[in-house]
Amino acid sequence: MAAQHSSARVDVAVIGGGVIGACVARAVRARGFEVVVIDPAPGEGASRGNAGLVVPSYSVPMATPANLRAGLRGVLGHDAAISVGRPFSAATAGWLARFVLSARPDRVRRTARTTFDLAARSRRLYDDLAAEGLDLGLRTVGWLWTFGPASGPAAAASVVRDLERVGSAGRLVDGDEARALEPALGAEVAAGVWFPQEGVLDPARATVMLLHDAEERGACVLREPVVSAERDGPRIRALRTTTRVVEARWVVLAAGASSRAVGALLGARVPVEAGHGWSLTVPTPEPLVGRALMDADAHVVVSPLPGGLRVTGGMQLGGRPSSEREIGRAHV
Repeated sequence: MAAQHSSARVDVAVIGGGVIGACVARAVRARGFEVVVIDPAPGEGASRGNAGLVVPSYSVPMATPANLRAGLRGVLGHDAAISVGRPFSAATAGWLARFVLSARPDRVRRTARTTFDLAARSRRLYDDLAAEGLDLGLRTVGWLWTFGPASGPAAAASVVRDLERVGSAGRLVDGDEARALEPALGAEVAAGVWFPQEGVLDPARATVMLLHDAEERGACVLREPVVSAERDGPRIRALRTTTRVVEARWVVLAAGASSRAVGALLGARVPVEAGHGWSLTVPTPEPLVGRALMDADAHVVVSPLPGGLRVTGGMQLGGRPSSEREIGRAHV
């Protein structure tokens, strides 16, 4: 696939070289299919800068009555954790309308159970990968949610009750026990919820390892954007990049926040609304905390990564993030 304007034929073309695209390529190649991953900057975006949590307990969907109230505060500019960016498109407005309908309590309970089952299976698959010789660095350090005086034990107890319904094993702790679990916490922590079996990994390193393993198995990585698709009726016959034409029997879209825009390039409607957060990594010679932490009031997560501390938070719907990356001709 080195010649300019050359053509290639594969079984599966995966658009997106983040952690999902890398996992798909690896699994497809392990089954003997020819696969190419198409991404101008594999491993970037959310797969590099997220919190690195592997936490089945975080299974309550975003569409809940509480988050709906927070979202309304964000629209009015009263909530720093959730905001609505500009430009505010009709597509975002439609997504928000569906969000409101999905926030019904009965729908939340059904979705949470399904999400927990999938996430618990995902957690077990990390152990399977390690058994196969691909250790992605997942460490079981536990996850501690903290609550300040304003929300306190009542909010923490509510979280425990909600998650018990889906099978999660969170335990209510008071402020003193929270500080015993993580001595770096301050006196303002009034209560917490402790999940002892949850884990954390370096997401950038894990993504690189997965993609490298897929390449070692014979997958091809094409570092170019998708610019258009050739269709045969409802079926995508080939993908065009800046220099290649890739014919494929199947196309997998794993473009993260770009999925809607890239889907439009392919002639497919993908009802995915991009949500943009922020991420800060502080290099530290010695670990500053031993547990993964979440300030439940501010929706800020602290993750102990090898050689550093990552702090993540925020959720902006609509608009564009401060830094943009092209995958296809869409900016995210």
